[in-house]
Amino acid sequence: SGLVMWAYAQAGISLPHFSGAQYADTVHIPMSALQPGDLVFFSNPGEHVAMYVGNGMIIQAPYTGAFVEIVPMYPGFTLASRVE
Repeated sequence: SGLVMWAYAQAGISLPHFSGAQYADTVHIPMSALQPGDLVFFSNPGEHVAMYVGNGMIIQAPYTGAFVEIVPMYPGFTLASRVE
């Protein structure tokens, strides 16, 4: 959630730090509508958030202190939202 908050801040957009609040403060979209820059969440959005970068890939920091990584999106992600 910190990575997502930081990335959007670079574009002048303020998001809260907690992933559950990020989900609550954004427009919910179907997973089938994902575009680069959209956010993807686990079924409990308070657990984890990543940013979709396209072609089935996400960018994430899997836990505090972890290296940022670009990896294929895995099945745990079931919710999506868009910052508008």
